[in-house]
Amino acid sequence: MCVAAPAFVASPWDGQLRGLRAEGFYGHDRRLLHTARLLIHGREPEPIGVQPLGPDRVRFTSVHRYQGDPSDDPTLIVERVRTAGQGEFIQLRNVGTVTRRLRLELAPATDLADIADVTRGRPTPTVPCSVPGDGGGLRWRTQTGRAEVRTVGGAGAPEVTDGPEGGTFAWPRIMLRPGEDWHTRVGVARAGPGRPRRGGRWSRPRRSTCGSTASGTTTVPSP
Repeated sequence: MCVAAPAFVASPWDGQLRGLRAEGFYGHDRRLLHTARLLIHGREPEPIGVQPLGPDRVRFTSVHRYQGDPSDDPTLIVERVRTAGQGEFIQLRNVGTVTRRLRLELAPATDLADIADVTRGRPTPTVPCSVPGDGGGLRWRTQTGRAEVRTVGGAGAPEVTDGPEGGTFAWPRIMLRPGEDWHTRVGVARAGPGRPRRGGRWSRPRRSTCGSTASGTTTVPSP
């Protein structure tokens, strides 16, 4: 759990967000992202550790293994540093002796659910996403919430695709020589205010008596 009020992130220990339970990026009482699945050549990296870096940040470390490696020691290290209210920093490091050519994908999706619905376990359908006019990210929008994911920096812009169940950022031609690293930043943000929720009605106070002693009783406003 990373917290930077009014934002927080709830993550499983391996760092992969799969849209399960209450995991996701949150901001202003709304879930901005419930899925952020990282794949290398179509496979999830193998988690090996998690390290808190403060109340608002955590580092997830994993490895990607190759068939035919001469030893069990992994040669590709994957790090994700996740920060509440901002997004995450993704880094790949080649610690082996062979040049690696990689295809990296990040698949984000969301339901833009109100936090009250998430805590009550109410199912909320996934919101379709779209690519903004500049093609630099993915955007989700409903009557009550909006969210946007963009990549910043890194070696080369990703290929961005949208869809009814979520989108994909893809870097299909990453090449890492021995000792080299590659990185990008992924920003997760609220893309503007949604429609405010309708306020609840307030009940009129009433006064009641019990025996010979009078006592004032005020009703609690309905939500």
